[in-house]
Amino acid sequence: MIGNDLVDVEIAFSEKKSENRRFIEKVFSLQEQKLISQSEDKETTLWLLWSMKEAAYKAHQRIVGHAPKLNPRDYKCRLLNFSNLAEVQVSSSFYFINYTCTDRFIHSIATESSVVTVFEKIYYKNQDTKSSFIKDYSNKNGLAPGNISIEKDGFGIPFIIDENTKNKVPVSLSHHGNFTAYIFPLIKS
Repeated sequence: MIGNDLVDVEIAFSEKKSENRRFIEKVFSLQEQKLISQSEDKETTLWLLWSMKEAAYKAHQRIVGHAPKLNPRDYKCRLLNFSNLAEVQVSSSFYFINYTCTDRFIHSIATESSVVTVFEKIYYKNQDTKSSFIKDYSNKNGLAPGNISIEKDGFGIPFIIDENTKNKVPVSLSHHGNFTAYIFPLIKS
């Protein structure tokens, strides 16, 4: 399963959440609070951890299949000693996180296996992102864009559907401020 989260740095950093003790204690474990407090860039660390939790939450929702409910402290983040890799644990489930931090956004992708490959696309505002994504998805898979749509299940979890074959493919979308990100798993044949 997959999930992703995107944070527009300009908007998020303006909130100065790293100075909000109540927010930090409500959202982050003691170990995560320590990571934030010891970081040279507290805002980036805070929003990276938040993004990791959100991405893992979206992936986890696909597995558990019940109404959405997020308790951020239930999602335990751990940065790994490898560049841009981390993991998040919720209950007995682990999610592998690939993340990107730029001066414009923070983007986290969660998968339940370290070998899942995803197609990711980040769009900047001023684009019809849904149409652009459907076109990109169709091109990547050799399909006609007119036969592809994005729908949501009863819990609001999105998927791509090919109207001809009725095949459903999980898709994760995230938007914040000026950015929208879509990811879908690449299926190896």
